[in-house]
Amino acid sequence: MTPRALVLLLHGLAGFVALGAGLLAMIYRKKLKIHRPTGLIFTGLMSFVIASSILLAFKRHAPFFLGLSGFVGGMLGNGWLALKRKGSPLDRPGPAGHRAAAALHALTSLAWAAWGLKTAMPVAVGLGAVGAWSGGWQWRRLGRPPEFPLAWLRDHLAGYGGAFIASITAFAVNILPRWLPPGLGWRLVVWFTPGLIGIPWLVHVGNQLRPKAKPAPQSRPVALQPGV
Repeated sequence: MTPRALVLLLHGLAGFVALGAGLLAMIYRKKLKIHRPTGLIFTGLMSFVIASSILLAFKRHAPFFLGLSGFVGGMLGNGWLALKRKGSPLDRPGPAGHRAAAALHALTSLAWAAWGLKTAMPVAVGLGAVGAWSGGWQWRRLGRPPEFPLAWLRDHLAGYGGAFIASITAFAVNILPRWLPPGLGWRLVVWFTPGLIGIPWLVHVGNQLRPKAKPAPQSRPVALQPGV
């Protein structure tokens, strides 16, 4: 077995196990005894997948996988950094280093989307646009104090959830078209279905973390005294 074939084999195995660990971490996100170890496994294996993907992308001269690696790495990094903000003061903006990481993620994703437009690669345009928006929003938000105490958890879910969705998309793009009928329509379904399902779910879960506004107290009518 050649070194390249070995790296490719380990890349595939690590990615497959990482998807299983990531799925368990999301299902058991409220049970820390399961969530923490599976989350660490997902982080470690995805870090290897990203590094090996960058290596293979340079070897194969594949800009798509280079951009995908940057997108997944940016989402994973932002999700990891969000954990570091747990318990941070609510009257201070986010750390400068975290904000710089968000800006880098936005710029690299924007470059990937531009490459996708140039080469007619819809999945690169779509994911690149999501990464540019996510990184830009994160950069802007970290310039202000957090809006509510669990803002760090929302950012953590968004980062890791985005990395998981992108990983599912990469798996589907590489594997599923072999068993589907030819045609661009089926490929578009494969490319965008994970995001169309996953992103609204992440937004829904993130909104649930916001504190619910208390209803304004209703004023009681003043009873008139007799003879008034």
